[in-house]
Amino acid sequence: MTFDPTSSEYQVSPDFAPDKGETWPYPPEKDGWTLAHNAIRTEMELLKDSVETLLKTDVVEGWMVTGLVSMWKVHFIHIHSHHDTEDVLMAPQLRERFKYPPKVCALTTCCLLSYITLRS
Repeated sequence: MTFDPTSSEYQVSPDFAPDKGETWPYPPEKDGWTLAHNAIRTEMELLKDSVETLLKTDVVEGWMVTGLVSMWKVHFIHIHSHHDTEDVLMAPQLRERFKYPPKVCALTTCCLLSYITLRS
């Protein structure tokens, strides 16, 4: 999902105009926020690919399941610590400056994992 952060529809106050993009020393795709979310998307894609591969395998061996469970445990810790930090530390301060687009708020890890499960 993408949205135009310079749109006035997301502006909370005239004191916080959406005009700070040119003050950043690097492009958005190099920002830590973007890189962190790209890492989460990559982990989810790898988990999805692993499950799909296991479903196509004639003989599922113990090491395969152990590897998938290990991947899931690491991802689970990563995703919850990441989103807890976002929800508790960052989101309240960010909401003082701009309105989160509704679809961004609706995309939870649970929904994304359900989507992956349903597509597998």
